[in-house]
Amino acid sequence: MDHREKLIALRDRLERSMDESPPQMLPQIAGQYRATLADIAALDSAAPQVGLEDDLKKKRAQRRELQRKSVPRRNVNK
Repeated sequence: MDHREKLIALRDRLERSMDESPPQMLPQIAGQYRATLADIAALDSAAPQVGLEDDLKKKRAQRRELQRKSVPRRNVNK
């Protein structure tokens, strides 16, 4: 289980705790919940995002490479 998965599990557990805990515990749990959400958001924003344009460029380059390899070259020296 990686760090992000652990944070998500903690978030889910804190959500359940807010419903099940006595009212005097709610501020502490809510604070932990907010901090956990912030940690998850920070991990998401730090992860490299591959844009649609980058993905299309990569696929086009792969297609061109396959086409180039599949076209037989003529020997002009014959």
